[in-house]
Amino acid sequence: MSIPIMPAHPAPTRRPDWRARPVAGRTRGAAGFTLIEIIGVLAVVTILATVVFATTIKQMSLAADQQESTNLVRFATALQNSITRNRYIPGATDWASAIATELGADAGTILTNYCGSVRVLLMDPNLNLNGSSALPYTQTTNGSTNPPAARLMILSSLGPPLPAALTNGTPAATDFNALWNTADGTVPAVPTWAGWKGSGDDLRVQRVNLTPLFMHLLLANYASTNQGQFTIDASASNAVGSAGVNAYFLQNTTLTLLTGTSVPVSTQVLTRDTSYVYVQGIWRGSIFQGPAVTGPVLGLTAAQFAASLGNPLAGGSPLATPTSVVNAFSSYMNSYLAWANAGFPSSGTLPTAVNTASSQMQQTMANLISNFGQGRGD
Repeated sequence: MSIPIMPAHPAPTRRPDWRARPVAGRTRGAAGFTLIEIIGVLAVVTILATVVFATTIKQMSLAADQQESTNLVRFATALQNSITRNRYIPGATDWASAIATELGADAGTILTNYCGSVRVLLMDPNLNLNGSSALPYTQTTNGSTNPPAARLMILSSLGPPLPAALTNGTPAATDFNALWNTADGTVPAVPTWAGWKGSGDDLRVQRVNLTPLFMHLLLANYASTNQGQFTIDASASNAVGSAGVNAYFLQNTTLTLLTGTSVPVSTQVLTRDTSYVYVQGIWRGSIFQGPAVTGPVLGLTAAQFAASLGNPLAGGSPLATPTSVVNAFSSYMNSYLAWANAGFPSSGTLPTAVNTASSQMQQTMANLISNFGQGRGD
């Protein structure tokens, strides 16, 4: 019996290795990137990084520029708050410290912007506070004359330093007015700026008008045996005097009115133009509340009163009418304004005219209501 001979077991077939396949540009068995591919990738990454970096830098610069404009607005607001709180307008040497105190910041951050350029405070050369154009200004009991040009500007450059002619203080009127009137984003067309290398986008100007911060106060005596008194911010009392008080005080000033015997009767904070008259030992209420409100209200009331029916039993010759009362009242007010504008002289034609007009007004009003009860059928 023969034993079959089994064939030898075939050798296992080896699975082809895809990694060993030749790839175009490579030799068999080569792995990873070629040097050319790496250089290409690095070039693309470099270009993208440059674009992103340049865009980021530009955005950061624009944000910083916008922040400078915001800073100047904050500085202007802080400056005005400091002025009304302290009744003090700083000058060229202490404006930055005044703002810094108000903001709780360091004065150095107020004086220098992020570019390292020095910020500048300019004052209107036509500023006149009690006969002086110089700052600082400290308010006193006497207040100030009407400031015709209480204007300041804070300047900052995001490019070259500002022209040497513009330093903290009072510049020439031509330079100040040119800056004040020049549109944002442009450079003033005056010789001072002719050699400046910056552009309108580099220049930041924050204008500060202080005129609205001054409240007009009128105080007068009339038909009183003694003179009314007043205090400003709790200072010593002062008599109103025969010439009265006609002055301007900073907003939020505290006014206290006292009798002729130094008894306080009223205290208020000045937030608008105000006037009072000390009549026969009593302080009478404010004569004007501001033209925006009082004018239209008084005009409408007077018109309605003049158009109303008169009293058929009125006295006077000719008979008093609502219209004649309005005319008499108007005549009295005009006489009073002329007297006030002259500083309330105690003698002369003006006070005489006021007394005459006052008597005529009272008599006309009395004539209008003459026999009023009888006219109603009582």
